[in-house]
Amino acid sequence: MLDGKTVFEKVCEITGDTDDALMPFCEKAAAVICGRMRSDVNASDIRLLTAAASVAYCDYLMVQNVIDGDIGSVKAGDITVSRNGNSASAFAENFRQKALADAADLLIDSEFLFRTV
Repeated sequence: MLDGKTVFEKVCEITGDTDDALMPFCEKAAAVICGRMRSDVNASDIRLLTAAASVAYCDYLMVQNVIDGDIGSVKAGDITVSRNGNSASAFAENFRQKALADAADLLIDSEFLFRTV
């Protein structure tokens, strides 16, 4: 079964980010993925853990970008240091989409609905 601590460790392994503020996002992502998990799958499948880690990190970066705001850049002489959260967020979103696609056969698809007319 997925838990927040295991998801946190996976996020740290993948991203190198060890911020304790990630933990609530990891706990939420573990609960979300467990809630979407099909009943006939092995809960220890690495794809589920990777999907939860990607969801947690993407959510974390979205909140960090809101908190940090648009910092822009600082220039000192010929040196300019820029901070742009958009590239990290774009990476995280692509990572999340790929990880969820990789685990799609293990999860219940709640986004597709087929209705007859």
